[in-house]
Amino acid sequence: MHLLQQFAARNKTLLGLSVVFIAINTFAMLAIPFFVAELINQGILRKDGGAVNAVVGWMVLVLFIGTVAGIMGSYSSARFAAAFARDNRKRIIRTVEDITVDQSDAFGIASLVTRMTNDNQNAQQIVLTVLQMVLPSPIMAVFSIALTLHIYPLLAIVPLMAIVVFGAATMVVLTRSLPSIQRIQQKVDHMTLVLRESFVGVRIIRAFDNSHREETRVNKAFKSYADNNIRINRNFALLSPVAYCLMDISMIVIIWVGSSLVANSTLEIGSVTAIVEYSTTTIGTLIMSALVLFQLPRGLASLRRVQDVTDTVSDISDGHAELLPDETSGARELPVTLSYRHVDFRYQGAEKKVLDDINFSVSSGQTLAIVGGTGAGKSSIAKTLLRLNDIESGEISIGDVDIRRMSLSDLRSRISYVPQKAFLFSGTIADNFRFANEGMSAAEMERVSCIAQAQEFVASRPKGFESEVAQGGSNLSGGQKQRLAIARALAKPADVYVFDDSFSALDYATDARLRKELKTYLRESITVIIAQRLATIAAADNILVLHDGGIVGQGTHDELLEGNRYYRDLARTQGLLEEEKE
Repeated sequence: MHLLQQFAARNKTLLGLSVVFIAINTFAMLAIPFFVAELINQGILRKDGGAVNAVVGWMVLVLFIGTVAGIMGSYSSARFAAAFARDNRKRIIRTVEDITVDQSDAFGIASLVTRMTNDNQNAQQIVLTVLQMVLPSPIMAVFSIALTLHIYPLLAIVPLMAIVVFGAATMVVLTRSLPSIQRIQQKVDHMTLVLRESFVGVRIIRAFDNSHREETRVNKAFKSYADNNIRINRNFALLSPVAYCLMDISMIVIIWVGSSLVANSTLEIGSVTAIVEYSTTTIGTLIMSALVLFQLPRGLASLRRVQDVTDTVSDISDGHAELLPDETSGARELPVTLSYRHVDFRYQGAEKKVLDDINFSVSSGQTLAIVGGTGAGKSSIAKTLLRLNDIESGEISIGDVDIRRMSLSDLRSRISYVPQKAFLFSGTIADNFRFANEGMSAAEMERVSCIAQAQEFVASRPKGFESEVAQGGSNLSGGQKQRLAIARALAKPADVYVFDDSFSALDYATDARLRKELKTYLRESITVIIAQRLATIAAADNILVLHDGGIVGQGTHDELLEGNRYYRDLARTQGLLEEEKE
């Protein structure tokens, strides 16, 4: 709840206005039965036209004030709730951007999507409903009982007993339904996950002819969600009949007792009418509140799920924006050196190190290549450099400054990265380029496209750089996506360019042309190429051979072929070296 408390503290004026307007509207509703009683007792029964006109005038005035207050209360409360949801969305986005990849994966994509949309919407709705429907209920109940006591204390027992019985019934239903209500969002998470897998994996499902199996799995998730809601609705179905029964009983008792009191001249008929109005209004309001109570636990559960994300503190702390030595004058100057010194790294909760005592150094104008088998730790070097994960010990430095002492924004502004799996954003090709360089010109796009060997297929499209890119680049081939991802990385001015197995979808001829262009284009920058294919990195200035998280070889292609058995084994499996005769 502290998320709501913090927001309310920052927006106390808007919240205060909502409460005041809603309270005025509630008092106006309660005043109408009082004026009706006065109209009957002082005007109609006494045939006093002046009293009738006066009371009607007051009723019109109070009704007008109540209506205006109701409109303003609805507007201000809706604005408060919408602003709360907007603030939550911003906080979730900021948190997801700040936390590590491991922390994000712990939530899961499906769960994060649900929390951002469904849970946040539930939290917004419960705030709005509490302000507009729950808040007036206790005010109305207390003042209705008080006014009934003022008119005739004995009759106040009737609505009071109805409230007690209805409250008890509500608590029983709510207690029985609470476990099912709290499971709703977990069911929504599971449905989102299953649907997402079905949509994303539709090609695999069809390729394995498993549509029937997948349909059964999806239907099972739907049925589980529906059964859970049916259990809740079955319990809450009792409340409305009980409430209306109590309302009818209250009216019968009040009219029965009241008519006797009127006959004995103990009570005026207008007062009986007012008491009936107070009772029915109060119980009617409680019925609406009970319906809200059905949503309240779900809304609170949703709010807690949103808070779970926004309260997550990143395992990576931002640095102190320390500048490199050559930046104190306000400009970046070359050369820059990237160094790993005795770096150890393991994923959270893992026993085994992913990187073990990694040492290397590379300067501007040089190309460093990293090779090794699956799980050797190659991609972990890129992740630790970008501080997507923090190292356990050792030091990674750029220009002799430990990257943990640099701000994340400054660090990442110095690095341009192409991940293993090329990902493109929906929009146009130009939009994807400008993601890396907002002010990029058409001429610059042409240049990086040529270097990335993407110009030919871009030019073949009718709209060129304004051609549409579907979500995830699904309307492009693997090679096309990879070349556009490389071009996007080249669009960003940086000191270090990291290509994490980014040439795997390219044919050998395209790969060779691309590497030749890169060597010229990145001649003043540090180039780090992580690859499986040795032909891609044969011309690198220095090659690291990783095995089981450690460096087992370092040198040029020829040096490693000559004296490193791990590298020779890789070369042999790729046909670059003949099998040795025993």
